Amino acid sequence: MPLLLSRLISFSLLAAWVGMVAGCATTGGYRYRDLFLLLDRMEVPADRLEVLPVFLVEADSGAPARGARVVVETEPEPLVLVGDEAGQVLIPVEAALRRRNPPIRIEPAEAKVRLVVTLSGKLSGREIEAVEVRTAAGKQRLGDSRVAVYHGNGETALAREVRAGLIRSRQVVRSITGLEPPRWAVVIESAPKRPNVLYLTVPPPGQESAWICFREEWESGDFLDVNPHEWAEATLTSALGLYDDPRNRFIGDGLAELVAWKVNGLPEDYGDRLSTEWVGDGAAVDLLTAFQVVPGRVFHRRRIERGLEKHGYVPGYALAFAFWHEVYEAHGAGLTRAYVAELARQPSVRAEEAIAILARLTGDASVEQRIRAANVVEARRRIERLIEAGE
Repeated sequence: MPLLLSRLISFSLLAAWVGMVAGCATTGGYRYRDLFLLLDRMEVPADRLEVLPVFLVEADSGAPARGARVVVETEPEPLVLVGDEAGQVLIPVEAALRRRNPPIRIEPAEAKVRLVVTLSGKLSGREIEAVEVRTAAGKQRLGDSRVAVYHGNGETALAREVRAGLIRSRQVVRSITGLEPPRWAVVIESAPKRPNVLYLTVPPPGQESAWICFREEWESGDFLDVNPHEWAEATLTSALGLYDDPRNRFIGDGLAELVAWKVNGLPEDYGDRLSTEWVGDGAAVDLLTAFQVVPGRVFHRRRIERGLEKHGYVPGYALAFAFWHEVYEAHGAGLTRAYVAELARQPSVRAEEAIAILARLTGDASVEQRIRAANVVEARRRIERLIEAGE
């Protein structure tokens, strides 16, 4: 699954999903530094972590592989780390081990076990000064494997509110995409966000993704501005080879923004994202390249920050939303579901094919023109009309 960038609210909120599968029965030549590969690509300062949580799961079922262990081939004695009941192993983060980069393996060797690193992240501030890991350990669960909220004592009322919002989000994701969303968990954090801290959240057993929800984000509405988008995009990218062509970001992020709008409306400043130096108030923008600030394959924090410092926002999100809202207004969710189903039948879809399929389903020959030359003025008018109407 590709790494995802949420709709951004100033510099305060950043969301990403990190995943790695290292082998089956053995790590097949993997070494210690491979565990940190994607964190390194994201320029997350792993040396500010004390431990990196990884999970040992059965290759066929995905269930926790209880009793399995990770062996780091250190000298003179190997470092043996046994998984807990959830299959979780805490890998020590040590600069000396990163320099030496010893081999790693999974035992018992005959077992069909996968080693998985799965983290969701949220950055508070512009620069990462510290990294903290949050888990559901010691928290109470509200909900089931499809939608679960983990909370501490005194947070039951908040957990119920959050879960109700998640249930609503899940219904909208299904309605817009026609797909079954991945299992989703949220870990509530009542303590305020500290500036310049990257919070990483580890999914509990049985959940495919986990996200942290700060009380202040829930009360401000920021959480529901972003999390439904991430859920929708994860749904699409887990079922489709959508980002084999990164120009299809206008589909993944555009439909995800449509979901976020249906769940929580539009932020009051949403129209302002189309009044930047980058697009210009009267420019026509090609939606196939509108996300060039954010690489399609590799999440790169510094490039994103440079783009945001220059342009304020990534306007492609708002432009893609305006396009898909027009389609939705004309044809309804039946069209978006049919479109996703059509894309799912393709092993891989180039942007040109995706546009042709949409033109055929809508019967609208102007689709390509409106995608390749999105009108910024009209898009902003559409967005402001929705905001004024309270939609």
